[in-house]
Amino acid sequence: MIGEAQRIDEALKRTLLEDLPVHPRVVGVQGELYRDSTGDDAVRIIVLIDDFTPEEDWTHEKMEPIAEAFRAAVRNSGIDRWPYIDFRTESEQREIDAERRQ
Repeated sequence: MIGEAQRIDEALKRTLLEDLPVHPRVVGVQGELYRDSTGDDAVRIIVLIDDFTPEEDWTHEKMEPIAEAFRAAVRNSGIDRWPYIDFRTESEQREIDAERRQ
């Protein structure tokens, strides 16, 4: 039997390959299990957007379908955790990763 983290990871990766709009271009996704501020089980989903995404693509109208696709992936995987979605560029994530390694 596979665990929650693996099921979520597989669902996110499937969504990355199949269910997303062309623009803005999603180049990666990361999921992390955690407890939210109320103590409920949750999953933080970090959606990585191409560094060259124009500013006009960073709107709720353009990002919400992407967020909803990943929320649906979590729901459809049978995991009972609330998905929190964060959007970052690849370079922002690299900076965060570098800071964590220090």
